[in-house]
Amino acid sequence: MSEHIKVELSEDLKKFMRRMTPTGIKNLMYKITSFYALKLQGTVVKNIDHGPSGYKISDTGKLKQSVHIRKLTNEVGYKVVAEKDYALTVETGSKPHYPPYKPLSLWLKRKLHVPISRLYIATKGLQRKIARFGTKPHPYLKPSADWLRSRLNRMGEQLAKFIESSL
Repeated sequence: MSEHIKVELSEDLKKFMRRMTPTGIKNLMYKITSFYALKLQGTVVKNIDHGPSGYKISDTGKLKQSVHIRKLTNEVGYKVVAEKDYALTVETGSKPHYPPYKPLSLWLKRKLHVPISRLYIATKGLQRKIARFGTKPHPYLKPSADWLRSRLNRMGEQLAKFIESSL
């Protein structure tokens, strides 16, 4: 599960950057993208702790620990990645399916403190509910990316005004 953010440069900024060396431009872009990738990573982690709806998404912290930035190989930049196998399901929810018993029973015991004597019945009931309705989404990555996009757009507008006044 990852989120890409593409930044479009204004014509004035492109003119300004044409005066820079290619290595200088590449280094500048790496610095900018790494700064904002780290900002995005921090926001994603914050959203996992306290989701946009106020719901704590992760009860073990494993999803939060799996969030990191990865350098892109084909282009200048980074992406924020959540590498747990269930990261996409948490973000987008799931269609009805019959989940495995053991992870579900462990979750019920850990999260809801279901006593051992009621665990079998509670797990089977939750399996049936998920088999009938699926699971609700608990977005943590998309709201973070939306926040960063709006921030980058504002920054781009301010940078364009600065460059126009400098020319």
